Amino acid sequence: MILGFIGQFCEKNCSEGKYGFGCEHDCQCVHASQCDPANGKCICNDGWHGLYCDKRCFPGTYGPGCLKKCDCKNDGVCDPETGTCACKPGFRGIKCESSCPAMKFGLDCDQNCSCIQENTARCDATNGTCICKDQWKGIYKHDGVIISVADIFYCFTGDVCDTTCPLGFWGDDCDRTCDCNGGSCDQKLGSCNCPVGKTGVEVGCTKTCPKGTFGLSCAQKCPTCSEHSDGCDPATGECICKDAYTGWLCTSPCPKDTFGAGCRGRCSCKNNADCDPATGQSVLD
Repeated sequence: MILGFIGQFCEKNCSEGKYGFGCEHDCQCVHASQCDPANGKCICNDGWHGLYCDKRCFPGTYGPGCLKKCDCKNDGVCDPETGTCACKPGFRGIKCESSCPAMKFGLDCDQNCSCIQENTARCDATNGTCICKDQWKGIYKHDGVIISVADIFYCFTGDVCDTTCPLGFWGDDCDRTCDCNGGSCDQKLGSCNCPVGKTGVEVGCTKTCPKGTFGLSCAQKCPTCSEHSDGCDPATGECICKDAYTGWLCTSPCPKDTFGAGCRGRCSCKNNADCDPATGQSVLD
């Protein structure tokens, strides 16, 4: 009898999922296309490794057996199966090697900045914030509608560009107050212009962006956060990782000696004991 074969003349290969003498043993692989019919060794699918192909690739690796190294730049996250880079807002390119061009921002740099270019030093490639040139200030406008944010002044055209009221005030003499939960209010009407991550003009910008959206006016879609997240931050779009996970898309398990949401906790176990990546408690052998 020959390992990996059956039949009167040992002429038949073991059927899928079987191995050993007489093909009597069941393969124990989890994420594998097959196991060796002679010894049962698992042949892992792309993106997995370990004796039973039950462990995801470590951050920075991908492919068969996780033997290939990722080459994503600027904190891009690579797919553990294909190595394809997922870029953070503000970057693009096969390897996330390029910043957004001038007056572009967001995921894949596909959003247009609404700053008045001649009065603007730069547009933030991550969230589209207008950074005004010296001696310029104002309010952010889009399609003629004022949507200024927090206490940041945005560039606009005008005679002097210094006549906007301070945050929280409105009216001809800037002597009337408004409460917009961190946002500014319309200079003439007093209606709220909600800050990044907030909505609900009629209720003082007290509502958070709906799930799956973020940014100014909640106009941007969240990235494809993994199942190990609680969606994305309504202001920045960054995935909010659950306990034991970290990374831009929350795909990476906590590094050794860290735990908790986003792996921000530091383990304090004694005698070199490992700690649970979710709770930080000691894990006994």
